[in-house]
Amino acid sequence: MATPSHIQAVKSLNKSPSHLMILTSSWSYIMMYLQKYLIHNPSEVLKVTSKLRYYPKEYVRKFMAEAMSFVLRNAPDQQLERGIKKVIKEAVKKPYRESCVELLLYNIMKGCSSRLHSKAERVLQLLTSETIFHIGGGADQESRTTILAIIKSVFKRLCETMEPKELNLVWSCLYKKVHECVNTGNIMHLRRILSVLVSGVKVQKGQKVSGLEPLISWRVQFS
Repeated sequence: MATPSHIQAVKSLNKSPSHLMILTSSWSYIMMYLQKYLIHNPSEVLKVTSKLRYYPKEYVRKFMAEAMSFVLRNAPDQQLERGIKKVIKEAVKKPYRESCVELLLYNIMKGCSSRLHSKAERVLQLLTSETIFHIGGGADQESRTTILAIIKSVFKRLCETMEPKELNLVWSCLYKKVHECVNTGNIMHLRRILSVLVSGVKVQKGQKVSGLEPLISWRVQFS
């Protein structure tokens, strides 16, 4: 885990570029060499790095999203899920954090050379689950709207940056969830998933969409 001196440094962040450079470099070494310890409690790492992850400077936020995604990708599934729920809860409490959370979730799923990481499927399953909308209580419409906005942004960014063949997993996950909602009559969640699906279809006017058969069959079924 990070040393007390690093924790104190984060808490007392100032606007000095040299200070930020030293601090971010230190965190990169911490996450690289202490990964085997950090992955067992990424929620604590997220707590300690909160100020850096939401720092006003964009390059700091991007660096921290990449660094934390490295820790979360390598964490056990249970810890990965806890970490994802924690950052989404942070955005529910303070919606202006949406873009930072979206960037972190995207980086967790992003592999190398426009390919998806092996943990992407687990993250996709979590983001399309109904339970994700209960984070932070999920009782009010504003909270659910914030969560849906984050999920739509993540899927849209994936569709914008990934190769079409890599997106097969994304479409498959969405189609499967739509089918599940139709079968169970879960209209509220069906609307959410269709909203996410549409946000992805709109990218490049649908040129990256694959496996349209389920969409056609649903259209015929409800016509």
